[in-house]
Amino acid sequence: MRPEDQLNHGFARLFPVEAARQLETYEPEDSAEILAPMPTVDMATVLGYCQPGMISQVVQKLAPDKGADLISELPASMADVVFRQLTPELQQHVVERLGPFHGIRFRRALLQPKQTAGSLADPRVVTLPPNITVGESIALLRRNSHQAGYYVYVVGREAKLEGVMTMKALFMADPQDCVSTVMNTHLVAIPADLTNEEIIRHPYWQQFPTLPVVDRDQVFLGMLRYRTLQQVIEDSETRRVPGSLPTGLIQLWEAYSLAGIRLMTQFSGVAESHAEFTQPLDGGGEEPS
Repeated sequence: MRPEDQLNHGFARLFPVEAARQLETYEPEDSAEILAPMPTVDMATVLGYCQPGMISQVVQKLAPDKGADLISELPASMADVVFRQLTPELQQHVVERLGPFHGIRFRRALLQPKQTAGSLADPRVVTLPPNITVGESIALLRRNSHQAGYYVYVVGREAKLEGVMTMKALFMADPQDCVSTVMNTHLVAIPADLTNEEIIRHPYWQQFPTLPVVDRDQVFLGMLRYRTLQQVIEDSETRRVPGSLPTGLIQLWEAYSLAGIRLMTQFSGVAESHAEFTQPLDGGGEEPS
């Protein structure tokens, strides 16, 4: 090990929190170069004090085997969040590298139920630790501006959601204030196991354009945007059975079932004949939705 690597290793072992804060000021490739010569356990100790987004970026700059071993040494909740932010290729490598015993937990993350809040949440969100200053937070956000949004989420060392604030509130706060003193702890979050239908009916969409998604242990999995919700609605509306009548027509049929059922039957026949008439004669084009 080179003398500078020994110095970095010694500092990281003695002062892991300070080392983590310093690493968060570097580019991911520079942090990876500093950490790579260290034993995996010591790397995990330092990165355990960093935010999941930063850790995932560093992991993707390391050799694949080194990155997989590092993830296995992180605290369980943190490892799960970091894993979800990796590329699909690296996720598969982690599962294969860790084998059937350790890799099974991460394999479950790959098999997360579809059409739930957990599967729709975007994990590529820059988050802040609660124990840094507002000034340090702003510098961190500027380096990761492509992952910043209207809301800034504060995540603790166990990857649990602890607070939230708007970007405006953060920039208006005193740069010397600690994030934990200015964040809003009145949290509104979507449980990860909510289905699409339950997500759509969530009442807080009337107040917030984005909402955080958490699991049963309040571990932050990412955020769900309202435009993603709109796409879910559009997808659900286009999944109609071919040839079925619109919901409004069915309800109208029920309302007038006694007085006008013959008229409705005739109208239904006309509607279906019209649908057949408007289909391409050669069977080409897209299937009707």
